[in-house]
Amino acid sequence: MLTDQPASLPSSHGSSPHIIRLHGPWQYEALAHTKLGPSGASIDVAGELPPSGTMKIPANWAASLGTDFRGRVLYKRRFGRPTNLKASERIDLVTQSVNGHAIIRLNDSNLGEIEIGASANRFDLSNKLLPRNELHIEVDLPRGYDGLAVGGIVGDIFLEIYDVNS
Repeated sequence: MLTDQPASLPSSHGSSPHIIRLHGPWQYEALAHTKLGPSGASIDVAGELPPSGTMKIPANWAASLGTDFRGRVLYKRRFGRPTNLKASERIDLVTQSVNGHAIIRLNDSNLGEIEIGASANRFDLSNKLLPRNELHIEVDLPRGYDGLAVGGIVGDIFLEIYDVNS
């Protein structure tokens, strides 16, 4: 679930968190070309999609999908559950900046959404991690939205581990 504490602000805990950056490699796949519909919602449009591949995050999708691509892209990254965790430690997924509307899923479970233009977001993963995990971030930047030149995951994504009793 999305919490209301932006990750760009200091965490409310007293101890220094342990940070695990999820830079890459990430798999990406263009799912659809999209445009803004009359109601302001994104709608799919026909068109040949660019090929899938891998990239490191943070990065916009211009080098991989082209500067003119507007649509929906699925990013995937696998990672293991951190070891030696104490019962009093919390694990948050922190996303610093996404150019587009994003839907965040972990192991096929919906964590929440990030609206276009939102700053950093924090998701509690404490009771959701398995020994092996797959994180999906679906980013949609439709044609007709003029606030951003190109889409993608343009800020750091990381796990933040901290003791809630500190």
